[in-house]
Amino acid sequence: MSTEFTGYALEEKSLGLLEGMLSVIGDEDTAIGGMYSTRLTVVANPGDTVLQVETTMNWAPSGKLALGGVTYFYTGITATSFTGITHQDNDVSVVGVHKQHLPPSELLDLNRSRNALDAVRRAMLLDYATGDDLAVIGRNLGVMRLTFVATDDNYRDIIKALAYNPRGTMFGLELALTALVGAGNFRILEDLVNFPCTVFIEVTGSAMTSTESMGKAFFASQVNKIAAPSADDTVVINTTPQAVQSVRLADTDIVTDCRTAKPSAQHISEGVFPSHPWAAWVWNGGVLGLESRDVLVDPGGYCTFNYLGPSHLVSYYRFQRIQPQSRAEWGMVFGFDPGSVFHSGATGCKQWSFCVSDTEKAIAWGCQWDGSHLLLGFMDWTTKQLISGPGIWNPALQVDGSFQDVRVVKNGTNSVQLWLNGRLVQSMPYSSFVASSSYQTSFGCLLDSTLSPGGLTAWVKSVYHHVETQTDYWAARGTGASMEGVSPNLLSVETGIFQADRDEGKFITISGSTVTNPSGGNNNGRFLIGSVIDAQTVGVFNSLVTPPGTSARVGAGGPSRIIIDGADKFPFAFPDMLGQYIYISGSAHGNDGIYRITRILESDTGLDMAGWLTPGLRDTSNVCEVVSYPGGDPVTFVAEGGLGWCQEPDFIAETGLAWEVGDMGTFAGDTLTLPQALPLPYVSHFTRVLEVKFSQVRSGQLLRNAHVVNEMLLPPAYRYYPFYLADPLGFVRSYLDAIVAAGIIPEYETT
Repeated sequence: MSTEFTGYALEEKSLGLLEGMLSVIGDEDTAIGGMYSTRLTVVANPGDTVLQVETTMNWAPSGKLALGGVTYFYTGITATSFTGITHQDNDVSVVGVHKQHLPPSELLDLNRSRNALDAVRRAMLLDYATGDDLAVIGRNLGVMRLTFVATDDNYRDIIKALAYNPRGTMFGLELALTALVGAGNFRILEDLVNFPCTVFIEVTGSAMTSTESMGKAFFASQVNKIAAPSADDTVVINTTPQAVQSVRLADTDIVTDCRTAKPSAQHISEGVFPSHPWAAWVWNGGVLGLESRDVLVDPGGYCTFNYLGPSHLVSYYRFQRIQPQSRAEWGMVFGFDPGSVFHSGATGCKQWSFCVSDTEKAIAWGCQWDGSHLLLGFMDWTTKQLISGPGIWNPALQVDGSFQDVRVVKNGTNSVQLWLNGRLVQSMPYSSFVASSSYQTSFGCLLDSTLSPGGLTAWVKSVYHHVETQTDYWAARGTGASMEGVSPNLLSVETGIFQADRDEGKFITISGSTVTNPSGGNNNGRFLIGSVIDAQTVGVFNSLVTPPGTSARVGAGGPSRIIIDGADKFPFAFPDMLGQYIYISGSAHGNDGIYRITRILESDTGLDMAGWLTPGLRDTSNVCEVVSYPGGDPVTFVAEGGLGWCQEPDFIAETGLAWEVGDMGTFAGDTLTLPQALPLPYVSHFTRVLEVKFSQVRSGQLLRNAHVVNEMLLPPAYRYYPFYLADPLGFVRSYLDAIVAAGIIPEYETT
């Protein structure tokens, strides 16, 4: 059978051959030295994570590309799109497209995985190398890349100036300074008669006033561990500070090893009085109890406690630096002689128990014989009986001579957990324990004259304590904060403490709010003091973001959605911030305005946090949805990123809330006057060992240099309070000191 070709078929076949030949030629050109590219087919808007293109044939399955002057990274491809688009903003990865791109914009392949010239460019061409390739070139030429060099262009200029520098000459210094601080920002002076070996370098202009983080840092604070004096409101440290960061009770982290010595034979110094250590535990052998008889160091590797009968107190105690807010853990490794006789009944727990009092509650566990088993559980320190109730499991302790590890974990004033051999056996609310004003730990066989004659023998290998109290006594606090409910961002405290020239820019924390607004939010939060109205009243911002932020993205994932990127992530606390205001500014598409937060969504799933079944859940996110303010109308944002934003609360009328403001103490010389009295009565120096953080330079924080962005909030307040230090000449010195000729001394001045 014959086949007849039409003109259309011939034309189609010819075009197919031509396209094939051009493709081969194009691929060869690319392999020799071209840039592989494709073209955009659909408008790409800020925040989009997919770029639609003509084709992705022969592109790497993931990598980077250039579009409209922006470098993008992609994680996947389809036949006609790049997916998982991100870009870099100040070394932070930001999801989505940076700015709008229109078809038919060209996308260039930056993976540099296909052509021959790329390999040469990476290895030899300084003008083209970037990133790690540029660092290799610099290292080969003896010019290392320091962390403060922000961009490849800066580093490239420095390499050109220094690697080929006519060493030690004025011309060489001019080249280097031009690269480092920019033309017009320096002067080089010489006085060959009076200072023949000195070159004076004066740095001026924008190099000294730049808001960039290069060369700027926060200096580490010093820690002074001291024994508090008998006075409750003054502390003397070992030097004169420039700034004080915090004053708090020093952590306790003590393991008492009872395998070779009795608890009372071991001492602690904690670095406060090295020549005057004190006993780790105090013997508390009431009435007929004698430590030398009742507690013995056993060659088996433990201390033996012998309960000999009525009217004995075979126990130890120690004062404890602890408060209700403290997070703590106490543990004991112990066992019982298999021949022990255990008492049953209402006072059975007195035979062996452990108790910690934190000035508010007595947290205790004990052992009680039920006729056939020795039960473990939390106990009532008043009745000396186990606390029972629905869902509480009281496991039986072994009495076969084996050792067991019992630990108690206290989570501030929230919950207390009891663990046996690494397994959680009981959890109770902190409020369930009986009241106590004491501040000590005790353990052992407790006095009970009604018990039958002795018979219990316990073996103890070790007792462990770890206590952290984060309460800052350099802060002022109270319980009488109130909101009038008329002015949405004003709050007052019960005493006059505020000063306009001192306290604007500090933080105030509010807790204990029980009222809710129509959206479900409340008055709790950590707020930035924006203005001092009078000694008792301030106007505040929501301080989880430093206003103004510049990392808001709107309309991505939903028409009324706001996402916060970058360093300000997770500013929305659920449910506290529901109903609060959020301001959007800097929009080129009409997105500016004041909005009210109606939903806070999970950052990873986008689900509404209100959907959780757990009552009282508190968490943070960087995603919220809003309605207009006023009016509460639905919002439809035009997709856009890089917008300014800040939050303000919308307080509801409420009184009697807990509050705290940091950095409210004063000092003169080495004497610190606290804004509130120290806790715990003064008994002896070991009960109130303090940790004071301070600085002898005007700073109290240490942050990674690459991530320091210290914006001015409300003059003279900065994000990182109280002081911000810059060393603009640091990076200049580090380079110039390395390139000047031997015997030449560079001196630096600023104007």
